[in-house]
Amino acid sequence: MTRLLLFLFILFPAAIFSQTLSTSLDVPALTAGRIPSRSTEPVVTFDKRVLIIARGGPEGEVCLYINTRTGDLGLRYGRTPELGVCAFNVNDEKFRFTLIRATGQVQTYMTHNKNGVLKYYVSTGNTEVHPVSFPSFRDTTLHRQAETDRIPRETIVSQAYRASSAGPTVYLYGRTTPRDVTVQDFLGFGGIGYVKTNRGIFMATRADMGSMRMEVHYWQDVPTQLDMNPFESVESYMDNALEATMQREENKLRTETYSGECGGEEDELRRRKLADIASRRQKIVEKNAGNIYESERTRKATGELLMPNLEVMHQELEVKICRANVRLSRTRSETTRAQTEERIQCYRTSQQELSRLQEELNAVDVRYRNDAGRSYAEKVRLQTRLMSVGSSCR
Repeated sequence: MTRLLLFLFILFPAAIFSQTLSTSLDVPALTAGRIPSRSTEPVVTFDKRVLIIARGGPEGEVCLYINTRTGDLGLRYGRTPELGVCAFNVNDEKFRFTLIRATGQVQTYMTHNKNGVLKYYVSTGNTEVHPVSFPSFRDTTLHRQAETDRIPRETIVSQAYRASSAGPTVYLYGRTTPRDVTVQDFLGFGGIGYVKTNRGIFMATRADMGSMRMEVHYWQDVPTQLDMNPFESVESYMDNALEATMQREENKLRTETYSGECGGEEDELRRRKLADIASRRQKIVEKNAGNIYESERTRKATGELLMPNLEVMHQELEVKICRANVRLSRTRSETTRAQTEERIQCYRTSQQELSRLQEELNAVDVRYRNDAGRSYAEKVRLQTRLMSVGSSCR
């Protein structure tokens, strides 16, 4: 049951029931079976809108959209004023919406203001090719408890149920309050939504998970639709842009020749850059071999693609040191010599900083060897220092 309540939880006015009880519990996706919408359809629709308040943990608001026929779900979340998180305006430059298809595709739609022009993007996390596997919750038996709960300013009272004394508590509203129910299916988020049991369909209006509580503020019959036409795939855009950049760089490197006093250092830099290009192409293959929600390998490859190559950065400094030493050997001006020597020392200090950062990155890999998400977060923190290495060498 815990898996049921926590599934997808990590996903980065007066209460109104505008329908009668009979209609509110009519969920064809659970009773007749989900009829997944075709991925080629340009518009996705929802018929229910639920505002969920999260308390006791990462606090905030979640707006849950449900298509009770197809089983598709939508999510918007944040810390906006009341009703704000459910506002649905794709032309808002901060728009962000996650679509969870019954067929396992997870798509995050977002907008971004780029130089005054609103851009529309969708990130699939590779779930279009590698759908997520939803866990099965069949045969989980919940036992009625003494507690009840009432949605604010609403007459509907939900009954508490729990699988075990140490397990999460869910509050269910249905036509009856049987002593025990066996869960057969679930349609919702964070323990809130519709629950199919051996005793009928129930609405889960609250879920207590340790110190965290998810509770319904309102549950509305509000038609909502998302037009997917304007949105461009982030994954395709990034892969295509990265490959084009690498191809240009590779073509340039393979036609260049080096000579002179720093020819050896420059040729070594070229070798390292070409090796980095080959490595990044392999990481793209690894990134696309699974989805980011379930594949540790995919998450790791995605994070590594965004990190600079320290070996290349170190050799770039080595080339600068060589060129500066050549200039130093050819100048007689004491002022120029002093400035050049200072610059060389700055380059060497930068190399030492790169070595320290490499040790820290290696330590992160060891510390979070089985957690690519935490590893990436730590490396992003270090990336600010990486990007500034050598910037003070004038």
